[in-house]
Amino acid sequence: MREQLEDLDLADVASKWHMAFGIVHRAGESISGDNEMLLRLTRRRLLLHNRLAHHRLFDGPSLNAIAESANQAGFQFVLIQHAGFVITDTECFARGMAAIFQLPFVIAGFVDDTPGVKSVIDERCVLVNLAQWARLGRPLLPFDCGINNLVAFPAAIRPSTLCLASDSESRNRALADLYGAVQHWKWKVWFVNTDDLFNRDVVNEFVGPVRRLIALPSGLMANQILHALSFNKDTTVVFYDRNPHALAFRKFLVQSWDGRDYEDAVNRWMNSKPFASCSVNVEELTQGTRNLHKYFGSRDEFVVHWNKYRSLVHEFVVGDLFASSAHDVVDKIDPECRNTVIWWSNIFHSLETHTFQTEDETSNLFHQWIKALRNRNNKLTIFGLDAEGKLIAGPVDRPMDRSQCGPDFSGPKDLP
Repeated sequence: MREQLEDLDLADVASKWHMAFGIVHRAGESISGDNEMLLRLTRRRLLLHNRLAHHRLFDGPSLNAIAESANQAGFQFVLIQHAGFVITDTECFARGMAAIFQLPFVIAGFVDDTPGVKSVIDERCVLVNLAQWARLGRPLLPFDCGINNLVAFPAAIRPSTLCLASDSESRNRALADLYGAVQHWKWKVWFVNTDDLFNRDVVNEFVGPVRRLIALPSGLMANQILHALSFNKDTTVVFYDRNPHALAFRKFLVQSWDGRDYEDAVNRWMNSKPFASCSVNVEELTQGTRNLHKYFGSRDEFVVHWNKYRSLVHEFVVGDLFASSAHDVVDKIDPECRNTVIWWSNIFHSLETHTFQTEDETSNLFHQWIKALRNRNNKLTIFGLDAEGKLIAGPVDRPMDRSQCGPDFSGPKDLP
């Protein structure tokens, strides 16, 4: 059991124990301005960072309103938090949740031992057993459940791993932290990529070789695409990104790297270009390199691929799919060539994207993007996530949701 618990994340916990999540926006306050942004950011972090489905997330003006909605939807438990509550250590939190479910309780949370305080549970983060709560007649949460029905979160769940925003100062601090995370994401150079792109149907439908690949410079995913779909000496590669540092790193690899030691190449470039948003996760990079060699068969086989690939014609374009420079990317698509492939990763489904746009705005941007691609070349082959995080792949004139398709053809995850 211990090993199983250590492998759990919040999505696993939610699925195993039929748990929903709730976000309380402060009663009596309008949901606008900073309050709206805080609610949106909390919602997006829960969905994006923890692989949660939209139907598991509720928001409302009170604990009881959310508990009622989750109960009517058929969930057994609901974890309710205030807007601005950010779970930073999700694995630790998930293990603590899993341990709680083994106990009989109505409500669980952080025990408030402050003398003179009526509530024994900090209402900014509570876990509710919905069946037991309904059995008691749906009492007001958290005050009227009774001492015998309260369970304290175990020691594994430490308040220090959480950010609780209850007053204006705390909310402003939470917003600043979230904006900081967004800015780091926005200008980060991604040395390792975790996209899961291919399935057998997509690969079998494509008649290679790739004539032109238009891709982000994230990790070595472009090489994975070329390897799966095939290429030859006439293939051209166009890299686009709004971050010129990301393009510079890829150009450095093409010009200076022999394909043998990716970690060394990253470190050499980092030492010459010490940018704040280019920090390296050594463990992730090491594992990614192992997976890369496994995907290609061995390091030597990847080196053979890399040397053939380096001889291709490359272009590097600064382009932002959410700005006018998106046209510069679309212009690189050959209007007549059916063997053109474009990959945009999770640009339309990310923390940064959903920080500055509503879900409807992001959905509209995605559909405008697909329309622009179709207008340019309706035989184009596409790979990328839509605004809901589903993998959309195949010919652009009839793209399919490949999220549930199989078998997966991407090889090990966390490739550089």
